Parts: sequence; structure tokens; C-alpha cells
Amino acid sequence: LESPEPPAPLKPPRAGEEPSSPLLDRVRSEAGIPATVLAAYRNAERSLRRGDPGCRLPWQLLAAIGKVESGQAAGGRVDARGTTLTPILGPALDGVGFAL
Repeated sequence: LESPEPPAPLKPPRAGEEPSSPLLDRVRSEAGIPATVLAAYRNAERSLRRGDPGCRLPWQLLAAIGKVESGQAAGGRVDARGTTLTPILGPALDGVGFAL
């Protein structure tokens, strides 16, 4: 199974600056992704692309997982480095209730 080629990367933001473009602003507002969390997803995608070029894990998939697993890091509750302020714990996978 081959992933499609990702779109051309956006111009990277300067240190301390959040990524921005009309498309990213629209995605962020429509998806409810806090700017700090979106930056973390995009940085993770870039890091994976450098470390394992064949991986092609897009930031959008990370965002989907982040929404389900943590509500986008509890609404963006992260420090300046992008570290969550509270632990992110998934549901107990014990076959009762949620994960049948």
C-alpha cells in the first residue's frame, strides 16, 4: 500500500513563530486544532520524513489520532516545547465497554 506524495512543504516558520497560511488557518479553525498542537504534529511529520523517508506518516493522521486519544492534548495544554501538561492515557483495553 503506497501513500500519495505529500504536497510541497510550507515555508517553515522562524523560531518561536507558529506555522501559518490561509490553508493551515482554515484547517486549524475547522478542526479545532490548537496552534501549538498543530505545530507539534507538523514537526513530527518533518522529523519522521528526515529520519525515515519511506514512512510518509502525514500530520493529518497524527491529528486524527490526537483528537481521539487526547482531545488534541486537552485543548492544547502544552508547554513551550510542546510537552503535554497532563498525562495522556488511553482507555483500558480490557474488553469491557469501550474496546470490545
